Amino acid sequence: MPAERVSMRKTHEVLRLHFDLKLKQRQIARSANLSQSTVHEYLRRFRAAGLSWPLPEQMSEAELEAALFSVDAKPPRAPAPNLPALIFLVLLGKLSTIILAVGISGSGSSPT
Repeated sequence: MPAERVSMRKTHEVLRLHFDLKLKQRQIARSANLSQSTVHEYLRRFRAAGLSWPLPEQMSEAELEAALFSVDAKPPRAPAPNLPALIFLVLLGKLSTIILAVGISGSGSSPT
């Protein structure tokens, strides 16, 4: 279950502490009584939204919230692994191990 969002006032404070006071994320988390991961996520969303600091004076809290928490503000998903290629690599690794083991055990006899 996702965590409940903090107020936009607190979100604005996180941004102010980061950009104006140049505080580190842990310091901001302590100051705002938030987890460091929440501070990190809000700063990531700010960058992803393409916003700049300071925010325009006419930007309302609702507009800031919409910019930070729109559906497309989610991080991109990693592509699905290429399973056939992974299976091939695993089998190739096992095959090379078998060849190496046979080569070592059969090294005493050389075909003539």
